[in-house]
Parts: sequence; structure tokens; C-alpha cells
Amino acid sequence: MRITVNGDGWCYLDYLEYTPLCCDVVDKVPANPTNLTATAVGGSQIDLSWLDNSGDDSDAEDSFTIERSDDGGSSYDALVTVGGVPGTGNTVNYSDTGLSYSTTYCYRVFATNTMGDSGYTTEECDQTGSPDGPAAPTGLAAPAEDGKVTLTWNANTETDPAVLYYMIYRSTTEGGPYTAVAVVFGGTNVVDSNVNNGTTYYYRISAVDTWPNESDMSAEVSATPSEPTAPDEPSNLVVTGKTDSQISISWTDNSDNEDEFIIERKLGASGTYAVLDSVSANVTSYDDPGLDSETEYCYQVKASNAIGDSGYSNEVCDETTGGCVPDLVTIDDADPLIVYTGTWSAQSGWPERYNSTLHETSSNGAAAEFTFEGNTLDIISETQDWGGTADVLIDGVSQGTLNCQGAVQFQVTLFSKSDIADGTHLLRIVCQGNGWVYLDAIRFTGCVAPPEPPAAPSNLTATALSSSQIRLQWTDNATTESGFMIERKLDGGSYSQIGTASMNDETYNDVGLTELTTYYYRIRAFNVSGNSAYSNEAYDTTPEGGQPVEFLTADIGGGWGSITAATGGYDLVLAGREFGGHYSDDNCFFAYVEITGDFDVSMQVVRQTWVPGYNEDWEAKAGLMARWSTASNAEFCAVVSRGEDNGEAVQSGYCEWRWVPGGTVINGGAEAHAEYPSPASVIPDRWLRLQRVGDEFFTYIKATPSDSWTLIKHAYSEFPGVPDTLLVGFTGATMDASNTISIECDVRNLSGFGF
Repeated sequence: MRITVNGDGWCYLDYLEYTPLCCDVVDKVPANPTNLTATAVGGSQIDLSWLDNSGDDSDAEDSFTIERSDDGGSSYDALVTVGGVPGTGNTVNYSDTGLSYSTTYCYRVFATNTMGDSGYTTEECDQTGSPDGPAAPTGLAAPAEDGKVTLTWNANTETDPAVLYYMIYRSTTEGGPYTAVAVVFGGTNVVDSNVNNGTTYYYRISAVDTWPNESDMSAEVSATPSEPTAPDEPSNLVVTGKTDSQISISWTDNSDNEDEFIIERKLGASGTYAVLDSVSANVTSYDDPGLDSETEYCYQVKASNAIGDSGYSNEVCDETTGGCVPDLVTIDDADPLIVYTGTWSAQSGWPERYNSTLHETSSNGAAAEFTFEGNTLDIISETQDWGGTADVLIDGVSQGTLNCQGAVQFQVTLFSKSDIADGTHLLRIVCQGNGWVYLDAIRFTGCVAPPEPPAAPSNLTATALSSSQIRLQWTDNATTESGFMIERKLDGGSYSQIGTASMNDETYNDVGLTELTTYYYRIRAFNVSGNSAYSNEAYDTTPEGGQPVEFLTADIGGGWGSITAATGGYDLVLAGREFGGHYSDDNCFFAYVEITGDFDVSMQVVRQTWVPGYNEDWEAKAGLMARWSTASNAEFCAVVSRGEDNGEAVQSGYCEWRWVPGGTVINGGAEAHAEYPSPASVIPDRWLRLQRVGDEFFTYIKATPSDSWTLIKHAYSEFPGVPDTLLVGFTGATMDASNTISIECDVRNLSGFGF
């Protein structure tokens, strides 16, 4: 629009009026919002609501500004701006979150457009709530001992607010009233030592958070401390199964403080009871194998702990069967009834396996065959990361796959078949060559025909190797033996069994003998069906004792030490960081001789000091070692004794080995023989033995000369080709990386070092 003045007089313009064609014009500030409300929701949120009084045209708002005060309305700060809402009479909502517990907040709101701000709403205030208290603790337990009660419970999981501590309440009356006796910060256990034996105490606990809000009390538990006593006698002794060579028994455990159960057996009702074996606490069954068929055996059981023995259970007697009776039968992988073809490796000395033995193969087509008469079948195996699979066939028909690949598990049933027809069947397990396949045992319900008694060994010879060792050799004429029993006597004495050899063995080393003494030997084979006849008798006389000409020494990897001849042996000083353990190279002192071929060395450790208070997480150790060379990363196999400063000193045997230069050291089984209160800076006597047969090594321990050797570990090189000549001798380490701390080790009664 344009207005033009003609210039012929005055023209006046006061205002213009027009009707817009496309849009509204805002020319007013928005109306004041009203009806503001503030409502607390829990402990950290307040919900706001107000009425929008502006229209859609000249006073329409663009936004609302919310101001908040946390000092009761004395001062306000802008909190947030929210967009306007078209139309008039609308309700606008906003939630203010993340607030503090138990705090009063005040609010006011105004509207805004291009013309300016409206007036404020009325001020509205509200207070956030306080947090809920924590949940009552769960899992409270209170085992009692002599003069104390140990309380444990599950930790509460609240985080906002978190639990700060736990209140411990106690009463001598069930259901209370309770008295607070302890406060526990940062833990879920406490020991109540302010108790009297014979009194029953009732406990409840509560959790308290940082406000502090206290929870409800937990469920009540009770405990009665008492002086230690001998265990209660077991009961309900029964025979649970029998075959022609085994009786199985079970009983009821009536005590909670036994260390073991002692099983006694006698031959028939008129026999005399003698200790047969013992089992650990809480074990309530026992299998007695190797019995004569059609023979009556009687059993009784008692519980035992450090205080004493319980009374005996009831007596139970039963007779072995005269032949095959269908039953649940377990056949060990080492049983000669299982026939292996192809390349298999037999392992022993692994307590995780059934009877501590295992057969394994990764050779494609290698098979294990077993003939049985039964209706159900389980294959007991294990899984490993590098495990593979095998076909399972019964009478030539595939029944599925034995899968040994997976996380490490021992003695697991990896194949089951429950609908096998009556009759005799042939089981074949055939390796598919895609990893390792393991056979631990075969279990079936049915019968297995016992093998014939084994043929007698022959050509027994006895050869004195030193003043304390005689080696036996013989010819194995049997194909069904489970092993050989070794018997010995002195001149004019009676024979008694001194040990056993495994099936197919043809050598045995008798160590720890006395010089200038004649020893007589005989052996016989055995299996489940009985014993063979004896071999011929052989004997030899140990020579007068002496010492090896010289022990060589090596400070391996920076270790150091010394060896000094003493009456009947040597005194050693040993220092070094470690051999084996977590390291791929060794740091130790080594005194040795060179031995070619098989050997069987042993010694008595009569004194071994260690370092209590220094190496608290590890141990000082010393013992026998066979080593490929003196290089710090060389292959080795060792048997050692250790002392540990973790509250006790332990006299123990321990086997470890390295088969690859610089490779991972593997720790084998350990055999503890005694424990002594700490501090005990000198570990008592023990005997250690290290034997080589080809590429296999055997480690043993015993506590006294008259004890039988206990096998710690049968280790074999995974990489055939162990050198003919090895370095064999003594070593030790203190776990001291600085090599400044040493231990002393005195060894006597050496055997097998060239006497």
C-alpha cells in the first residue's frame, strides 16, 4: 500500500487498519499461566503441572520457563525452558528428576513470546521422600565350635543408598528379646567368641544403610558351642551289592565331626577283625574288591577324629557269588579285558581319573574293543579343549559318537545305551582322528566272564646295583595279569609282600636296603580270578656302602650353593629363585652325576630348613632332579619336598616336569605325609625316590624306611627321545628373587648314584 501527498494542503495520518490474508500477528505478551502444582514422586522426582491461559493469536506463548528454589523460595534459578502448547486452557506437565532425598524444592513458571514475558504463577513447593530401608539379610548360618560361633550371611545388593554395616543381635531365648552384640562394617561374617559351651544362642541380623535406615531382622538361627567329642557311631551297615570277587557296603553317617570312617573285615563269622581301609568324612559306602568267590566276609565300621573313635556299627556278613550275577559292573581302562589296537597311550597316577588310570589316542582308526553280556552300557571318559570324537559301535552297528571336546571335566559319562538286547556283544570305540579321545572306564549292567588266572612269571634274577638297591628282572608269560606281587625275605626269614608292579612290567627296583645283606625274592602275577604260581627264587647280597667318586655342580640361571660330604651322605646349602613353577627358565643350585639308561635313585632327607615369614605365599623346596642339561631352560623331571609358611609347615612330596626347552612346567600330584604347627623352620625326615624307565619317570615318597613307597606321579615325555644320558642329582630353591636367602638340606642313605 502507498499513500501520495498532492502538496495542496496539510494531510494527517493517525493509524491504518487492514485485514491480513495469511497469518496472525502477535502483539501482546502471553497471559499468566495458573494452577501450578508440585507433587513429589519418591525420593528423587517432583512432577509439575500448570494451566496454559494464552491463546493461538496475539498473545500465544513460544515457551515456558520453570524456575526452582532449594532454599524455601528465597532465591530462584532457571531450571529449564519447555516449548509452548497451541491453544488455550491446556494443561502442561514436566518432571524434575535426579533430586536429593528428603529435600524441599519450590517452583514458579512464566510464559514467553516475542513481545515479552508473562507474570509468574503462584509459588508451589514439595519435599522429596526418604529412601526405603534395605531388605532383611538372607542366608544367615551359625556353625558352632569349641568356644565360638561363626556367623556368615549373604551380602545385601542395594546401591542407592548402599548398606553401610550389619547389626548382630543375640538372645539365649528362642524368639528373643535380642541384644546387639556386634557391628560389622564391610564384611559378611563375624566370630562370636563371647559364648559358653553348652548354651544355645539365637541370632538375627539386620542391614543399615547410609541414611541410616535399618532393615527388618533376618530369619533366626541357633547354635550351641561345645567341647570337641569323638564322633557318633555309624549305623544301618548293609551289603549293597556283590559279585564273585567284590562286596559293596554302605552305612548311615550319624555324626558331623568325623575325620574318617575305618572299615574292618574278617573272614567268616569265626574270623578276627582287622582294619581293611579308611574313607574320608561324609563318605558312606565302600567297595571291597579282589575277594575269593563263594566266601563269607564280615564287616564293621567306626567313625574317628582327633579326639577318638566312635563305637562300631552293626556287623554285616555276606558271601561272594560263585559266578556271574547280573549287576552294575565297572571295567577300568587298564583292565586286560579291553583290547587296544592302533596307537594308544596308557597313563597312570592321575587321581582325577577312575582308578587313577587313562588310555588316550589321537590316531585315526585306533580302536578299543570289549566283549560283554548286558543290557545297558556307559562309556566313562573326559573332555578337554583339544578333545576329539570317536565312533561307538555295538556288534558292528554304529550307535553314535563319543565326543571328548569341551571344557575340562573328568570321569563323565559321554555315551549311554540302555536298550541293548540280551546276549553277548562286542563294543568298539574307533578314533576319528580329529583330536584326542579318552577312555577312562566302561560301565554296564550285566556279566563279564572272568579271565583265567595268569601264567606264572619265570627267569627271575636279582642284581645288586648298590649298597641299598637290588634290581629284579623276569619274563612275563601271562596275557591276562593285572599286575605282579613282589615278595622278599631275609636269610632264614619268611616271605612278605613289599610291593607290586604293573601289568606287562618285567623289572622292579627294591631300594632303601642295608649294605652287606642278602635278600631273597619271588614274584607272582595276579588278576581278578586269582594268583599265578610263584616264579623261581632269586637272591643277591648288597655290597659295602661307599660314596660316588664326585658330584658335579652347576649354578643354574644364577642360583648358587655348595655340597659337602658327610657321614652317610651330604650336607647342602641351596639358594635360587625357583626351578619350574611359573617360570620357563630355572634359577637354582644343582649337584649331579651323569647316569646313562634307566635309573632308580633315592635318598633320605634328614634335615631341610626353610624360611618362615619370608616366602609366605610359596615354599622353599629341595629334592631329586633328572635334567637334560645345565641350561636354565632345559627339560627336567623332579620330585621335591616343600615347606609352606601359611600357618603350617608341611612335609610333602611334589612332582613337576618340563618336556620342551623353555616350555610350560607341569605340576603333578602331591602326596602329604605330615603336618607340623608353624613356625617349624626344620621339616622332619622323609624319603624321596626318582625312577626312569625309558621315556617314563616315576616319583615316590615315604616317611620311614619301613614304609612302602607311595607313588606321587607317573610322568611320561610327550616328545619321545629322552637322551640316553641324563644329569641326576640334588637341587633346591628358596623363592627368593634376590638370591640372598639360602636353605640347608642334609641327605643320607643315597641309592642309585653309582655306589
